[in-house]
Amino acid sequence: MGLKEKLDVLDFIINILREHERTLDDIVGRLEILFQETERKSIRQEYDPVSLRMQKILSDLLGEPIQVD
Repeated sequence: MGLKEKLDVLDFIINILREHERTLDDIVGRLEILFQETERKSIRQEYDPVSLRMQKILSDLLGEPIQVD
């Protein structure tokens, strides 16, 4: 395999990784919106297990604790 082919393969892999990054960013954005909506609803309720599960899922996805105000 020549240098040109190797560079084409690397370019292909980089493009796929960028596409996956955009997809993951979109999914995280949707989850954050869902969490915010669920959190707003849970403020009106005394206990909301769905909100707590969403907070845990987001924390796991982002690799950091979610601060809820």
